[in-house]
Amino acid sequence: MLTFAPSDLRQLDDVGLVVEDLVRLADIDPSCIMLVGARCRDALHGALGQTSANTATQDLDLGIALADWAAFERVERAFRRVGSNGIRYLISGVPVDVMPFGSPIEDPSGISSPATRTEGLVVFGFEDVFAQALLIDLPGAGHRIRIPTPAGYAALKARAWVDRSVYGEPKDAIDFGLILRWYDDWTEVQDRLYGDQLNIAERYEFDMPLAAAHLLGSDVRASLAPSNADALALAFAGSDLLRFASHMAVQPKSQDRQVEIVGAFRAGLEAIDVSVA
Repeated sequence: MLTFAPSDLRQLDDVGLVVEDLVRLADIDPSCIMLVGARCRDALHGALGQTSANTATQDLDLGIALADWAAFERVERAFRRVGSNGIRYLISGVPVDVMPFGSPIEDPSGISSPATRTEGLVVFGFEDVFAQALLIDLPGAGHRIRIPTPAGYAALKARAWVDRSVYGEPKDAIDFGLILRWYDDWTEVQDRLYGDQLNIAERYEFDMPLAAAHLLGSDVRASLAPSNADALALAFAGSDLLRFASHMAVQPKSQDRQVEIVGAFRAGLEAIDVSVA
């Protein structure tokens, strides 16, 4: 079970302040808030016992599950909008991207359209990931919000790669290499691969990084509704996977090895049968 130590939570002091202001000034229910983006990555990185430094960022991204647009309209009235993306607000002195999602406001599914934006906002998988997310108590007032599981974060990252890679953006592949390292190092994953998921390890002849990549793909699939899992698998397969592999920070840094790992992830995501003859 993933737990967040006090040292991990200290990295979220500013998130605690932002959520306090969202609750106090815009009457947002903290249980509807999900931490996403780079700050989610960093929190999971620490909770998984990783000590290597990630790329420093001041970006803060919060998803908010909505039943209607009233809560987002309260955010719009309470805080000054900054930047040009239509969803960034200065909250407690921090620029925050507020990403509304939820089936009642998505049209079509996976796209929300705040009145403050000129185009739809991709929130594919947010609702699925939110439903399985972990709970985290923030510093300060102790508001409890949600944070994706590692597999849920990977699902959002895989879709982000599909959407942003066409513009030459490599950061989602870089982050994905980090997620693969989490799975390769995570004791819980090793226990599963030598336990109820032994067939996966056997399929890869106990090449554990490949087995872990396949298991990550399976877990990403399980973190999404079946139709969304199928859609992600199809879209991911149609993206530039050679470029994706080349940007992943996995060891040893070999193009052939990176392609092999991506193939194992795809096999899990596509629910390829791993039964061994």
